[in-house]
Amino acid sequence: MITNFEKYNKLEIGDYVYCENNDPSAPIEFNDYIRNNIGVYIEYDETDEVDFRYVIKYDKPPKSFLHYQNGDNFYCGRNEIKHFSKNKEELEILKNATKYNL
Repeated sequence: MITNFEKYNKLEIGDYVYCENNDPSAPIEFNDYIRNNIGVYIEYDETDEVDFRYVIKYDKPPKSFLHYQNGDNFYCGRNEIKHFSKNKEELEILKNATKYNL
């Protein structure tokens, strides 16, 4: 199953993504939420003047995180997208393997 994941190497809009937030000023709870949930890459923001051009949508993020994101969307740099796939189940397996150090 992971064999298909490894063949796919170009991030495209609509892909599922597994991210890590690299902002040390963000609360631990926010970083944990990003690390423990799969998002969907929905847009490349060319108007952003810094490196946070990748727009990731998460389902029902806690309202307390609105200061760190725009609605349900999280803006991140390419280096914060650790893995991506068209298949959410494959990405869940990879996320859990990373999380539990398997």
